Amino acid sequence: MPEQPGKAAATTTPVALHEQSFVFDATIPGMGFFQEPAVEIKAVRDGGFHGASITVAQQRTNFVQAIENIRLIKRLQDKHATRVCTSVAELERARNDDRLGVILHFQDAKPIEDNLENLTTFYDLGVRIFQLTYNIQGWVGTGCAERHDTGLSTFGLQVVAECNRLGMLVDVSHCAWATAWDAIKHSKEPVAITHTGAHALCAATGRNKPDEMFREIANMGGVVGVCWFSALLKRAPNSHRVVPTSIEDVLDHLDHIVQLVGPDHVGIGSDLSNLHARTLEMPADSSLRWYRPLRPDVFGEGPVDRYDPFPQDLDTHAKARNLTAGMVRRGYDKESIRKILGANWLRLFKQVWRES
Repeated sequence: MPEQPGKAAATTTPVALHEQSFVFDATIPGMGFFQEPAVEIKAVRDGGFHGASITVAQQRTNFVQAIENIRLIKRLQDKHATRVCTSVAELERARNDDRLGVILHFQDAKPIEDNLENLTTFYDLGVRIFQLTYNIQGWVGTGCAERHDTGLSTFGLQVVAECNRLGMLVDVSHCAWATAWDAIKHSKEPVAITHTGAHALCAATGRNKPDEMFREIANMGGVVGVCWFSALLKRAPNSHRVVPTSIEDVLDHLDHIVQLVGPDHVGIGSDLSNLHARTLEMPADSSLRWYRPLRPDVFGEGPVDRYDPFPQDLDTHAKARNLTAGMVRRGYDKESIRKILGANWLRLFKQVWRES
């Protein structure tokens, strides 16, 4: 038995192990797919990914805009090697057909407004992962950048129950802690944190999650996705200032969570936009401009118009094999690496989406 969960030297090359695994990213922001899809899709496929959940709704996305975003992602299937999927079986078929399997992901509940029936509408349109809040207060609950966390609203409890009924995965990544805990407590199905860091390593208040939450997510059968976003990986000592990061910081968060919950409940949730990463900056008009001055504890301090948002050795999906090599270097066994690269997400999806 290895000294730490999931650790024992792999006996194959990192490249071969990566190619043999089903590689899945549980969070890719949608802007690259909307603005320059050919470049974005190439980066993801060059990294050996077989599937990804793509954000089609976040904080400012209303009902009509969400439908248009879904339409845009589905149109990509005609010109690019992608396929929108609603099941693990479809993801596996997409891989066999040499296409990128795409899962539609809401990062905010705003598009459903205050109408529970709209959740069914978006389920019928293919949405399978539903984050309850983005960064601010909504109908459903409290986001991580708010001053006060009131937990899930009464409507929010209904949304969680309806997600369970439909077979839609509940995601609490951007939820403030009390809201996330409410979802975990009331959900009858496993809950995911698709993209986060460990608060114990980087105190991004609310946005990164505490160890006890990771344990409870694992206890209910859920999965925690480790993000690659620098602001959630590392801060200067005794400061909220974001500092340059490397793949070692991502691996540190991965190690920390695996040691807490084991290798069966951890995956990739990069939160990486290849479009933003190519500019090597957080643009001045980034949505973070609304929060950073008020909540540096959440998003970090630094120049408002520029800092490198991702580690240089993981600043594009095309470099994802570096993560596999890093896990091999740190002593993870082959089966644990396969689980973390994607098998854990597939297992969770099968359960929540009610596939046999």
